[in-house]
Amino acid sequence: RRRRRRGKGKGGKKKKGKKRRRRGRKGKGKGKKKGKRKGKRGGKRRRRRRKGKK
Repeated sequence: RRRRRRGKGKGGKKKKGKKRRRRGRKGKGKGKKKGKRKGKRGGKRRRRRRKGKK
């Protein structure tokens, strides 16, 4: 139970919020495209972690 709380709650949620807010403030087309690529990479990493726990 302790391992699941550390991975999902603290690490994932805080990183998501900070990155999304920064993309919106920049507002330029180049910045948005780079931000979308970073978001996809993060999602794939989390899926791999969940499969390992199962």
